[in-house]
Amino acid sequence: MAQRSGQAGTVVVKGKWWTGRYYEDVPGQLSRRRKSIPIGLKEDMTKPQARNKLRAMLQEMGINTAAHLERSLKPVQTFSEHADWWEKNIQVMHQPSSRNSGHYIIQKHLLPRFGEMPVDSITSTIVQEWIAELQEGGKLKPKSIKNIWKVLRLILGKQRVKDWTIRLPKNPMKEQRWFTVEEMERISEAAWGQYKVIFQLARATGMRSGELFGLRVEDLDLDKAIVHIRRSAWKHLEVTPKTDAGFRKVDIDAKTVNMLKDHLGDRKTGLVFPSRNNTHLVNRNINVDVLRVICKRLGIPNGGMHAFRHGRISELQMKGVPGDLILKWVGHVNLKITGGYTHFDEDFRKKTIERVSAASI
Repeated sequence: MAQRSGQAGTVVVKGKWWTGRYYEDVPGQLSRRRKSIPIGLKEDMTKPQARNKLRAMLQEMGINTAAHLERSLKPVQTFSEHADWWEKNIQVMHQPSSRNSGHYIIQKHLLPRFGEMPVDSITSTIVQEWIAELQEGGKLKPKSIKNIWKVLRLILGKQRVKDWTIRLPKNPMKEQRWFTVEEMERISEAAWGQYKVIFQLARATGMRSGELFGLRVEDLDLDKAIVHIRRSAWKHLEVTPKTDAGFRKVDIDAKTVNMLKDHLGDRKTGLVFPSRNNTHLVNRNINVDVLRVICKRLGIPNGGMHAFRHGRISELQMKGVPGDLILKWVGHVNLKITGGYTHFDEDFRKKTIERVSAASI
């Protein structure tokens, strides 16, 4: 290695990208293997700028150092190989919905950029520049970029990224759609068939939609007015609740108990809310085919099933229910998460300020 001169690499255009070409040591061989790496968009830099950036990237990766030659004597693992291992051995432990979205992010965003790169050569600088490119021109929303970074961070592992400082684009504050108590009651009253009971139970418990659709008759103790959350549903699959805190008991009021009794009749087993084919209901179908129709008919802003959860938590907070009890009922890990689900309507804010002002006189 000491007899080999350093290299600056060459720069060529591939489609819309400047691509750098260089040589890398191959384990067990004196000759080097030709490699390529994306540098940046052609429209964003000149060729001399691309050369300078490639030179800096090669220096950061240590391609021309003796240490790099020493590492090359060990088996090199590409990001693609490591990501494949991670999906088969780590991500398989995650919920199906997380596995589905994670696989999409890997195929769509991570492999095209990092696939052939050795895992050891992926640095915070390279990742930061890539994130800046994702943000440029509004190609992706800040929330999407954050989710992509989360998956990359999980694949690379805590030890590799623990000293990294990655700046992500700020996500503009936008309040999540939530149903007020009045809206939840109107929606339930306007619904038909079992949807009337679904919306009433969502309003009374704040259950996640998957928990509602995975609910079985055996999970109900209507004599004690308790719903046991033991499972969830995702795209016709029965899975565990989102988190360990998701396994819980939720107390319900008499009105909801009576509606459930009327809905179930003599049924002692099976899904509480089955589809026509006796399978699990799907969240998107309910949002589009039922909730959107009802909201339009009532003349209120459209909202999905998750708006019931936000609405219920907000109601509990405004009525002064102890925080620890709210945590147990809704299945949150801590009150910080619950705070993100809490919204105060104008009427409550006005009454609160008047009460506080009167008390101080």
